Amino acid sequence: MQLVAVIAAALAAGSPAPVVAGVTPDGGSGSTMLAARDPLTLAPIGPALAVDEFHSGPSVSPDGKLAAIGMSSPPPPGVTAIGRVGLQIVDVVSMRVVHHVQTGIAAEDVAFVGPRRVAALLQGGAVVLVDARTGAISRRGAEPRGASGAAGDAAGHATGDATGRTAGGATGHAAAGLASGSDCFVHAATAPGVFAVAQSAGGGSGTAAVRLTVAGASGGLRSIALAGLRTRGCAEPAVAIDAAHRRILVATAGSTVAEVALGGVQLHARYHPLRGGRLAGTRTNATIWRGDLVVGARGAGVRVVDTATWKVRTLDRRADATTVAGGALYLFDGPTSRDLPRGAGLRIVRPGHPDRRRFGTTQVSAVDPAGGRLYARVGRALHVLEPATGDTLASPSLGAARLRLGD
Repeated sequence: MQLVAVIAAALAAGSPAPVVAGVTPDGGSGSTMLAARDPLTLAPIGPALAVDEFHSGPSVSPDGKLAAIGMSSPPPPGVTAIGRVGLQIVDVVSMRVVHHVQTGIAAEDVAFVGPRRVAALLQGGAVVLVDARTGAISRRGAEPRGASGAAGDAAGHATGDATGRTAGGATGHAAAGLASGSDCFVHAATAPGVFAVAQSAGGGSGTAAVRLTVAGASGGLRSIALAGLRTRGCAEPAVAIDAAHRRILVATAGSTVAEVALGGVQLHARYHPLRGGRLAGTRTNATIWRGDLVVGARGAGVRVVDTATWKVRTLDRRADATTVAGGALYLFDGPTSRDLPRGAGLRIVRPGHPDRRRFGTTQVSAVDPAGGRLYARVGRALHVLEPATGDTLASPSLGAARLRLGD
């Protein structure tokens, strides 16, 4: 029970508790070692779990007792085989798997949306809700149907009944990316009690519609076709949850942002034409900062959309990605398939303070908040940062191994 004592001592001292994270060897050829870790050194505290084919997470339950991970394996011996295991529920203290969830295919994004409810985005593009206490799938969304959808979808109304039930079955695709078939790219966002997925159906040279699926703590699963948004080719829509205003904002390359209110039985969309510019680029990502929508896109920089006037302005032409932590906005390069000769470094924007730049022109590929800290991958080095200031607290030695953090 070493971990329980460490967590209790940390909370009593007002210090961050250990962070639950995985470490994957360089090249991803070995097992990912999932463990509760010291937030500064990242050394394991207590037992570790070896996961051979790790895909996403971990996401830790609100009480800190369970973690959900996306992975892929056959069902374990003694378990009736229904389909491939794509999600596991893990006891954080013992690091033992308590539920092997047979989703049929790997979960590429997972999040606890309630004390006992996990939402997961599957490789085939469907969203499922899982009861963390029993391991049962309580809701399963339909497979993406491409750009057109049903007539009701084209009008911008939600599918599914009042309880969020939608038709669907086990996936059978062996997709290399987040989605397959007619689907192209998806983007997921989480906030307390909400899991949202924006999905582009299509590819090639034409345009395609965007579908938004929302899972909640109450067990509902709702979906809406955003008829006022289009993507071209394999362009990833950006989605951000504005928890303070109970809404979701979705943007694509173009001059329109969709706003979807979280209240009510069904989802309904409003479309806002942008003023003073448009959004561009591919592999977009988004966050909410001080009530405004901040959108980063590869090759197009970072833009801010004022959600009171819907006026757009360029904030940074060098950075492509954003995250918010400690009241500050962090701008950086984001993931890329190669090392850049000159990166954007890290820019920290804080209200009432001059902007701060760190790490020169070194490529910063990831800035992930977890356990009251930020974990920044700077070139091949890892830095643990204080979120409010961006100061370095520690630089643990992981080499080229990959740190796997969830929400």
